[in-house]
Amino acid sequence: MNSFFNRTNKSLLIIAIMSLLIRVGNFYNTFVPKPFEILFVALCLFTIVHILKNKKIKEFFTPIPKNILIAVSFLMVSVIGGWLVSLFVSHVTSTLNMVLEFGTFTIGLTMFLLVLFYSYNDKKYARLYLYALLLPTVYSIFSIFPSITPSFLLAEDGNFIGLTPNVNIVSKVLLVPAMFFMAHALLTFKGIKIRALYIAISTAIVALLIWISSRGALLSLSVGMFSLWLVATRHQFSWNKLFLNTLVITVIIVAGFALTPYSRKQVVLNRVLNSDAQQFSQLEVKKKSLGSIIRDSVHRTSIIEERANSNIKLKETRLQIWPFYLNNQILNHPFGIGPNTHIESNILNTNGDYVSTGPHNTYLQIWLWGGLVGIISYLYIIFYAFKNLKDRLSKNFSITTVSILVIMITLAVSIMFDDSLSFYNFWIILALAIRE
Repeated sequence: MNSFFNRTNKSLLIIAIMSLLIRVGNFYNTFVPKPFEILFVALCLFTIVHILKNKKIKEFFTPIPKNILIAVSFLMVSVIGGWLVSLFVSHVTSTLNMVLEFGTFTIGLTMFLLVLFYSYNDKKYARLYLYALLLPTVYSIFSIFPSITPSFLLAEDGNFIGLTPNVNIVSKVLLVPAMFFMAHALLTFKGIKIRALYIAISTAIVALLIWISSRGALLSLSVGMFSLWLVATRHQFSWNKLFLNTLVITVIIVAGFALTPYSRKQVVLNRVLNSDAQQFSQLEVKKKSLGSIIRDSVHRTSIIEERANSNIKLKETRLQIWPFYLNNQILNHPFGIGPNTHIESNILNTNGDYVSTGPHNTYLQIWLWGGLVGIISYLYIIFYAFKNLKDRLSKNFSITTVSILVIMITLAVSIMFDDSLSFYNFWIILALAIRE
């Protein structure tokens, strides 16, 4: 009975991870939980019953390395401590949004612990938890046949957002299967047909990422691909392997760009080749050929735009946001201020509108929340994950471990461009990287 209950919980965790595909809606406005939240609550309740009934409280913490358990404890305490200091010393009023932000952070940490617990000494379910994160691969059909893309999967400007609120989330979600299938495209030895299939899937996902045209995601993808190429090529190095790996990566990039709809090629070139303040307007971009976008971007030294206020001088948005949070908030609050991410920065975007609040950087976000203790604890957990993956590869070089490594590298870069403490996919990958 206990074994059945345990397997049921493990399977429920798989379904919960798969449900992360659906992130539409805003609980703050509707108070309607998403499928993941419902399944998460059920899983937590079943886990508590399982632990208490079988007196396995000690066993729940066994899969967690002691140093990681200490780091997680310090991380949670630092955020709560920063919140209390903010509340009683700085007299900052707590809001419902702060409570909800703390809630999503707690869910992420709990998922981290649940994955460690249910994958302990169970390689089968560890792989299944990783495979569950590959479900967004289904979106790649729309990069192959863009005309069949339903309107509810698109933003108002025609950008692809899937079943998520924005491009920042869907791009990070897609980075996981992109790196997984690329790792298999480079390292699989099961035959040319299987390798061709992995290359085709990787190409379709890369095309979708180009369609989305998030510069942070594309930079993260580039770092991940280079890291994968380096790891795959250095293992049992040969000149043939170097050439083949380079060819596969090049084919995926070129074919992915070729597969992207023409209008989205125009957008991504505009965004990649120009800073925020120098991007052409959508109307201009539609009138330009790809060659003219490249040519004009290279020769363009300043933007000429008609604005109501000619005194507005815009820079790269994040290069304004990061110093603001670092200098005006983080360095002034060494103990943190708790989950108070959304501080008005009065920073303008390329359209002359105020940008959404928040540091737009997860490392700055946790530093803001938990102060020095928070950021050191968070970085230590990530450092330990990379160290553990390196040790695993030195003992047994496997495609699965390489996949998790390059996914970790890619996501560790991508969360630099967005507030991602509530990005549960990263917490799951982090747990899979740390598990023994």
